[in-house]
Amino acid sequence: MIVKIRPLGRSFSKLALYLSHDPKHAETSERLDWTYTLNCAHNHVSSAVHEMYTTWLDGPLLKQQAGVRAGGRRIEKPVKHYSLSWHPSEKPTREDMIAAVQSHLKHLGFQEHQAVLFCHNDTPHPHVHVMLSTVSPVTGLKLDDRYDRSRTRDWAAEYELSRGKVFCAERLKPAAERQKSPPRNVWERLRDLEPHKAEQLLQAEAERELAAADVTAPGWKNREWRYLKTRQYQERMAFFAGGKEAYRAVRNEIYQQVRQTYRREWAEYFSLKRAGAAPEGLAAFKSHLVEQQNVTLDHYRDAASLELRRQRDLVYRGLLDRHTEERAQLADRQERGLGSFQLWIAREAATAWTAETAQAAPPPQDQPSAQRGPVDIEPGRPWTHRGGMAPQERAADRWLARAAARLQPERKQTPQPQSQLEAARARQQREKQEGKQDKGVGVEPDPG
Repeated sequence: MIVKIRPLGRSFSKLALYLSHDPKHAETSERLDWTYTLNCAHNHVSSAVHEMYTTWLDGPLLKQQAGVRAGGRRIEKPVKHYSLSWHPSEKPTREDMIAAVQSHLKHLGFQEHQAVLFCHNDTPHPHVHVMLSTVSPVTGLKLDDRYDRSRTRDWAAEYELSRGKVFCAERLKPAAERQKSPPRNVWERLRDLEPHKAEQLLQAEAERELAAADVTAPGWKNREWRYLKTRQYQERMAFFAGGKEAYRAVRNEIYQQVRQTYRREWAEYFSLKRAGAAPEGLAAFKSHLVEQQNVTLDHYRDAASLELRRQRDLVYRGLLDRHTEERAQLADRQERGLGSFQLWIAREAATAWTAETAQAAPPPQDQPSAQRGPVDIEPGRPWTHRGGMAPQERAADRWLARAAARLQPERKQTPQPQSQLEAARARQQREKQEGKQDKGVGVEPDPG
């Protein structure tokens, strides 16, 4: 969850016009999915805007009715604008988005203020914009938005934890241990490190390949191909997701290095500024410092980009080679009439992606036994990898299952060997005691 808070504004109607239509094209509204109002009498955007504007005008009257001391200047910027963005892998519903906005407003103490929600579909990540009135419709007072960014950061961390998926681990660290992200101007110079230019094409190719696969054809052979291609697609998506994290780590590392390199120069600049140096001299000093910093930043960026791109190309090439080998093996085994579910399951046990792929794409079990082909058995059976044994594999599994069912009640009735041994030992002890008693019975010995 990413929450972007924009500066305060003056016009409800202008912001509503921008959020209700496409950028630079006020005649179309293709990016707008839906709208929703909070604490307004109408669910229509124009009517809600009029209500929010009227509330701002009636601020002094609302203060008088609420018993609040009147006075002070009128609120000059009554419009607050921010957005909530989910990760591209998340698919929140309309109800989820509205509930998230309400939870965020309640966390900040803004739950009584009027707001209009605008959901857009023009980005890969789902997001919703919030136009909020800073004037309370109850008291007429301006909302207290001090430290709203830090409080929003805490709310976003709690929200991700409540959904069971944390996308930003830095929020969970103490404030002193968090790694500072680069500012906007530095991030824009480092955005070439992002994998959008190189890896987006590879990701799109993997998505087209999966879409071209026939996922509805019956038969156990098609089922094996469907299972294999789905697992390989998930491995590629995991590779691309790891690439985003790798590029982000390199980008932050470059920023920290450049920041450390020019720490003294920036300290000197702010020292001169506090001492009251001439504005012209300060501007020239800052311009020269920024130019030097950008040259160093570009040098580090190019070197890191080339090295990281080379490493990831090698890893991806190895991943594709392994996938090609797996497909060749599957085609060869199917030509010989062999099932390969056991082969893929056994191979998954030795890979790093098994826990996710086995849960995300298990072999479907809802087909009739005649269409399922080979029965899934435990990996490691001695006949699993032998050639020409597909019928024997199925027959062996059926007979083993029947034999286990027949022997189960007999095992419960048969006495355990340990209990038999204990019974024999007890019988021997009784016989020995009886023999001693027989020898001791007779005529008492003569005392004389």
